This record gives sequence, structure tokens and C-alpha cells, in this order.
Amino acid sequence: YDEADYNAEQLFRIKCGDPNVTSLAVDFSGDDETNIDGVDWERDGECFAGNTHLKALSIHDLRDDLIEDYDDREEPANTQDRRAFYRGVASNRSIRNLTLDVATHDEYDVFVILAPFFEHNRNLRSIEALNLVMDPRSTQVFASSISRCSNSSLRRFVLRCQGRMDDDSAAQLITALTGLPHLNEICLNIGLNYGGENGCLALV
Repeated sequence: YDEADYNAEQLFRIKCGDPNVTSLAVDFSGDDETNIDGVDWERDGECFAGNTHLKALSIHDLRDDLIEDYDDREEPANTQDRRAFYRGVASNRSIRNLTLDVATHDEYDVFVILAPFFEHNRNLRSIEALNLVMDPRSTQVFASSISRCSNSSLRRFVLRCQGRMDDDSAAQLITALTGLPHLNEICLNIGLNYGGENGCLALV
């Protein structure tokens, strides 16, 4: 059993529209390659756009040096591939469960690219976001995009971010979440920060 070969086969079946493939895990944690052999995301990323069978996507996009020091903003070699992949995901409307395990130099850019996914994917049921820094710019884009999702089906939201989210950002995110009619599970680990006075008022 070779994980890279297995993931490459799964991606190929997704490109072919195989209804039996409903989940995929993609790992960009290395500087040069993903956990899928021989993939060209500029070309293959488009397979997500029209796919109606993919229900669960797990993305791991971690830079160990950034986990230790977020201010180190050196671009990894696979930046263009990563962004092409995210553009493909942004066009998908079938994914119900999304796991974002992300700690990158361009977190804000990732959220800008993914904004249409959060805003227009009415099938999305669960978001689990781990290791994010969630600086004010990233939080603003993310909160804005999920708050604009009319008819949202989101039921579960988990966020575990590094460090401490500032009070205004926490309040903005909480306000966006409280506007989602079907959300019944929220877990926020935002670094010993409970949203401050503004965040608490947003929960009222």
C-alpha cells in the first residue's frame, strides 16, 4: 500500500466523476510536493469545480517554521500549486465537511481565494479549522464570506488558532457565526480570548 499512489488514484477517479469517491485528503506540508504523485494543480484543480460527489475534503498545509515564527514569510516553492488547488476548491459546491489544517505565510490570500466556497456552498455542514493564525485581515475575509452564505446549512464550526485573536476580530467572527440559522455546535479556541466585551455582546 502506497499512500501517494492511493491518493493519486482517488484524484484520478474524482476527475472522472466517479460517484464512489466522496472524500480526499491533500497535504501540502512539504515545500515541494503534495501527498499526491504527479499532480498538476493548474490543470487538475479544475476537477473540483464541477464535481458533485465529493463530500469531505481534508487539507493539511503546514509550515513548521511558521508555526514557530509566523513573521517568517518566505514563500515555499509550491506556492503557485497550492493557490491553483485552492482556486479549484473555491468553485466546488458539493463538499459538506471541510478540514483546514493550515499554517502558512499567505493565510490571508488563502481565505481570499476560498471566499466564494464559503459564500456560495449551501451544502457545507462542517468546518474544522486548525492551526490558523487568524490575524485581523484573515478573520475579516473569512467572517464576511460565511456571513454572506444565504440559506447556509452549516451546523458545526470548530476553530483552534495559534496565539490570541484580538477582541474585535473575535467579535466579528462570532457575529458572523450567530447569523447562521442551523449552526448548533461551535468550538472556539482562540488563545485565552473569549471575544472580549464586543464578542460577548455578539453572543447575546
